[in-house]
Amino acid sequence: MTRILIIDDEPITRQTLADLLAAEDYTLEFAVDGPSGIEQAKANPPDIILLDVMLPKMDGFTVCTHLRTDRALAEIPILMITAYSERSMRLRGIAAGADDFIAKPFDGMELIVRLRTLARLDRYRRLNAERERFRWVMDRSSVGYVLLDTTGAVEHVNAPALLFLGLNGSAAPPPTTIRSLLTAAFRLEPAELWTQWPERPLTGEAYLVRPETPTAPAFWLSASEQRTTHGEATQILLKLVDVTDSITNATDMRSFRTVMAHKLRTPMNAIVGMLALLQELPDRETLGSVRDLIADAHGGALRLNAAVTDVLGYIEGISTRTTPDGIPAAALSAIAETACAMAGAPSVAVEIDESALPYLLPLSPHALEQVLFELVENGRKFSPHETPAITISLAADKTALILAVADDGQTLAPQQVRWAMTPYLQGEKHFTGETPGMGLGLSLVSALVWRSGGSVNLHNRHDAPGVVVDLRFPLA
Repeated sequence: MTRILIIDDEPITRQTLADLLAAEDYTLEFAVDGPSGIEQAKANPPDIILLDVMLPKMDGFTVCTHLRTDRALAEIPILMITAYSERSMRLRGIAAGADDFIAKPFDGMELIVRLRTLARLDRYRRLNAERERFRWVMDRSSVGYVLLDTTGAVEHVNAPALLFLGLNGSAAPPPTTIRSLLTAAFRLEPAELWTQWPERPLTGEAYLVRPETPTAPAFWLSASEQRTTHGEATQILLKLVDVTDSITNATDMRSFRTVMAHKLRTPMNAIVGMLALLQELPDRETLGSVRDLIADAHGGALRLNAAVTDVLGYIEGISTRTTPDGIPAAALSAIAETACAMAGAPSVAVEIDESALPYLLPLSPHALEQVLFELVENGRKFSPHETPAITISLAADKTALILAVADDGQTLAPQQVRWAMTPYLQGEKHFTGETPGMGLGLSLVSALVWRSGGSVNLHNRHDAPGVVVDLRFPLA
């Protein structure tokens, strides 16, 4: 509600103004002279000031000058009421800082129209000032914001979003839709969340992924939105947060944990087991048997030393984030064998179609080993029987290299398929906490594949129980 301070010493004028403005949506406050009017304005700044020129103690021109020198009151619209019509008096009022004039005796409708105009201009001024402050804060934020409508037309882009989207240094709306802008620079993942956006709201954990290249690591943005409606118009504020470090760190830590467990546990078990047997040997045991056990323990220690060397090399490898030229399709079998052994599923069939042989998988050996380990371990872990039949196949069509991992375990319900890539959720019907792991496997697979420019699709098998995870990579 607009608050108006009326500074006028005449009771009749104050009452007349109160009667004229009673039907308007205004809150009226009164002061009887210049000094008290200034004090009231300072104590509680109004939206508009109606100021009489002829006042006791201090005339209206002086009051106006005082108001304009106060930073908190300088921009309040002032409508001066004057009994003078001379041009010189109006010029004096303008010089003092008045925004508009109305002459006594004033026309009631003219006064209402002038007040409405001042109130509208003041609201516009304040809104514009708020927008400027908001843009100042937005441009100094580390978060990217893009303001657009439901057709995808971009209305404003703040400085971080300009950087993320590879636009020039101007915040002027780019001459293209937001979807064209995003797809030119990023992969929109998971694809199903983005299918009908921006016409329909973006829900769930959505990402923009710029795949890694020979000269740059993968870049990740987490995307979310807020919609506001004014009348028939709806605006969308798209929020873009750089989550590259957190995604990369989570992926590397998970990969490191898997490699560490596999490479260190086996030789450590050998050493501990051999030493335990040595402690249990009876005194009459032959020296030859003792030497054999010591030899086995020594062999385990050598393997442990080699494993530690490998792990340290692995840490060095994932921290430098170098991008390989790619893995030949024919190398899949050897890497799959290692991954399956790590996952405790040695009986896995690997099928490489001739169509895939001319191409390279755009992953590092470590990344491919990790992807296959997670998928095979998931197939084994959630299978109703302990030894599922798992098939790893590689083939190519006209547009992509397709790596598929299929098992004959359980068929998933639709909501399980939808949640499969969500971190910390597992494929149990009722969560018991007994299933090993943290439910991070498929989300890690997605991270590794997306950053390499590929896509992930999980679906139930059509010919038998079980699921298939299809990984599609651009031909290289």
